Amino acid sequence: MHQLLPNTGRITHGWGPSLIFVVGLFVCGCFVGTPTNSVTNLGAEDLAVLVEIMAEEDRRPTFAEATALRNGLASDNALLRHFSARGLGRLEEPAALAVLGRTLTDPDPLVRLTAAGAIAQSVFNANTETAADLLRGRLDEEHDPAVRGALAQSLGRLRPASAATIEQTQTILLDVAQRDASLETLVPTLRGFESLVRTNADIELASGARDRLVGFIHYGRGSANSTEAEQLEPEAMFAAARVRRLALAVLNAAGRADAETVEIALYDPDVEVRRLAAAAASGVDDLDRQRLLLQIALADTEGQVRYEGLQGYGRLEHGPEGCATITTLVEDDDPNVSLQAIDLLTQVCHEVSLASPGISTPSVVNMLRMLVDPPINASRPITWHPAAHALTTLAHVHPDAAEQLISVPSVDPIWQVRMYAARAAATIGAIDVLEQLVQDPFPNVADAALRGLDTILGHAADGAAVAALNSEDYQRLITASDMLEATEHPDALAMLIEALERVTLEKRETSRDPRLAILRRIGELGDAENTDSILPYIEDFDPRIAAQAAQVLLSWTGSTVSPSPTPLPLAPFPTIEDLINLEQARVRMKMQGSDVIEIKLHPYEAPTNVARFARQARDGYFDGLTFHRVVANFVIQGGSPGANEYVGDGPYSRDEVGNRSHLRGTVGISTRGRDTGDSQIFINLVDNVRLDYNYTIIGTIVSGMEAVDRVLEGSIIERVTIEPWNGPQ
Repeated sequence: MHQLLPNTGRITHGWGPSLIFVVGLFVCGCFVGTPTNSVTNLGAEDLAVLVEIMAEEDRRPTFAEATALRNGLASDNALLRHFSARGLGRLEEPAALAVLGRTLTDPDPLVRLTAAGAIAQSVFNANTETAADLLRGRLDEEHDPAVRGALAQSLGRLRPASAATIEQTQTILLDVAQRDASLETLVPTLRGFESLVRTNADIELASGARDRLVGFIHYGRGSANSTEAEQLEPEAMFAAARVRRLALAVLNAAGRADAETVEIALYDPDVEVRRLAAAAASGVDDLDRQRLLLQIALADTEGQVRYEGLQGYGRLEHGPEGCATITTLVEDDDPNVSLQAIDLLTQVCHEVSLASPGISTPSVVNMLRMLVDPPINASRPITWHPAAHALTTLAHVHPDAAEQLISVPSVDPIWQVRMYAARAAATIGAIDVLEQLVQDPFPNVADAALRGLDTILGHAADGAAVAALNSEDYQRLITASDMLEATEHPDALAMLIEALERVTLEKRETSRDPRLAILRRIGELGDAENTDSILPYIEDFDPRIAAQAAQVLLSWTGSTVSPSPTPLPLAPFPTIEDLINLEQARVRMKMQGSDVIEIKLHPYEAPTNVARFARQARDGYFDGLTFHRVVANFVIQGGSPGANEYVGDGPYSRDEVGNRSHLRGTVGISTRGRDTGDSQIFINLVDNVRLDYNYTIIGTIVSGMEAVDRVLEGSIIERVTIEPWNGPQ
């Protein structure tokens, strides 16, 4: 199953990641519970009802106002009952529990499965005892394996009322997750177990739970302890790997993955299991075993595993030998591992002098210096990333050397390099460089410089903050507003009021974050004499802004003013023809260069978000934008015109969370709170189950995942197109 490669010392495994990814698409769909191919079989009348159900869900009525959703549960058509139950759950109102509880006895298993998930979603972040009673009661009577799994999964998602409830839930989940249970039951039940353990701090595993979970680490591997069939179909092989992944994720969340279990998992044929094992290695009590396990991870053939091992290795206490190991990894062939190694030199080598034993030649400082500014006869790095990361590391390891080089990237034509230069300048206190870069035409560079001036100068930089209030960039406005806390600058209040008025006139829901920051600062610096400037905002189009304005007026005058927001109209709901066409389409994302990423959309799971994405793609919205945020072993995020977290399309989109899990290769919508999608997308690089039920998934990558793995910060999306697809769905 595994062997050491000659010359590299890296470990190879029996299953290629591409195979596991491809078959995973099919299995993932098996547990989603959305029979999209049945929609086209509906008659015209039922199709009209379906659109009415989904459109009402998008309007987010109260439960009492949700007429179409409640009526849909009484339909003779099981598919309409499915969509109605899902929509009621998405309202996230406990008032829906009674009708959803009755739906748990629906004659159709799909509807019962959907109702189980909807019950958990309807009490999202709320007290859950009623929901728990409904789910527990139905488990005793349910015999369908997929529905039993859904009931157990939803039970694990709830917020338990007490430690006794947590223990009771664990006992129930263990009873459902028997070794001989079907994969339809095991996978969702373990998803529920993972949710339960992860979301309840300091949880103690129930008696027998750890042994059961450790046993699942062997599931489907054909070990001597295995009782399931040795020859699994590809889809079942992937699902079996998910059992092992989830079992290990539960152990990790509970801090109960011992050294033996971790070592077994480090040789698993599944990359994600090995990555989770590498993450667990840092929690092993025996320090010597911990180092050995991390060395196994660092020898893995897959960059994801090496990266996870490197993160753990960086947290260990090291002498010169640790610095030497990480210095070697600077030359790793996976750029994420290499960049992480450069960053780790800050904390591992910060006390190492040039004469310390164990440091390779050239020295760490010389190596970093050459990465930033290589000799004329040396080839520059293929990308700007090593130089930028090396400069910020050099600022920590050897500030004098960084100061000599700081002028090189400060005039670099690549704005990201100038942004990193601003961060390095802040570290070494190079105020002259920061004062130069705060005038940079690219907002993200100017923002980084402004933050640096604030760190070094405090309120002596208030003049720069006041000037930044003229910016159109939301991120800079937030930074400037935060800097002006307790300021005595004479122009601050007037400029804040002017900035609030200017941004409000844009009528963009996504201006919420900067406007809230500005309003908070106005509330602190102003008084009752400024009431007329703030009073109009109690009728703002954004209810959060209206509420904040009312709070400011209360603090100034002592009088309560009731906010009365006037929301902007919702975008039209897509037609059923649009959804049918999108279900049969493929997204082709052409990256700068030759890489192409293809995405299958899920329009019936997230109709408004998918339709908006498709419309923007056809309009060329994404063309030329970047993936501005790359977090290895987590996500890549892009689609922001400002290449930052706060600049997106004008209107917000609603969340459309479902049962599909955030597995590697799924494409989601970035938000900053409920119902705040701004067209920025993210792609999951690993299984991110902690994102489940919080973020909308609009699609799944069907080819080009290797291209996704090559994306680095600033990678450019050349073009996004929506193309017909006549192949298998």
